[in-house]
Amino acid sequence: MQSFDRNMWGGDFTFNVTRDFARGCETPALVLPGNDTPQPRVIGLELADLLPKSEILVDWKGPEHLEEQRRSVVDFLARHTPD
Repeated sequence: MQSFDRNMWGGDFTFNVTRDFARGCETPALVLPGNDTPQPRVIGLELADLLPKSEILVDWKGPEHLEEQRRSVVDFLARHTPD
């Protein structure tokens, strides 16, 4: 558990990619920043800034954002799904 905890939350960025990787990633990405300790908003905002083909939906949690969240995800997938 300690190793898992360190790997997931022990760094200063995401657990799975570096900032350099994000800068060079050409894959479209929809970023929904978190707003809690495991997924701090500041990291999601930075990730969206670093990814060259990112879109961001900042306010997405909670029932008041459900329709906007659904629409944003469906629209993003429609724009980026090959014919």
